[in-house]
Amino acid sequence: MGSKRGHPLVFAGIKSVWRSPNGPVGTMAILTRAATAEWDWLQARMLLVLDPATARSWFADDPSVWAK
Repeated sequence: MGSKRGHPLVFAGIKSVWRSPNGPVGTMAILTRAATAEWDWLQARMLLVLDPATARSWFADDPSVWAK
């Protein structure tokens, strides 16, 4: 699946690993934003889609993620 321009769709998200008494626990979430006028009839929130330049910046802390 990709955008109308042929780029892959990239959604903004966060992840965390914390240590519980039973071992490491990984958590993650996809970030959302207020829906645009085009979609607010369906629901109030929508996924935060990143354009290619912003996606590169999003992964800048871990370039190996972008290279895969």
